[in-house]
Amino acid sequence: MTHIYGDLAENARFVAAFKTALRRIWADGMSAAIQNYLSR
Repeated sequence: MTHIYGDLAENARFVAAFKTALRRIWADGMSAAIQNYLSR
């Protein structure tokens, strides 16, 4: 996905955070994922 994220696509920290967020969205829905993010 370097055509979208550029160099970030090669950054292990970014990739891990993106995967975690995407899995949360798929599992719990967008609203719950946003609430979880904002409650940190």
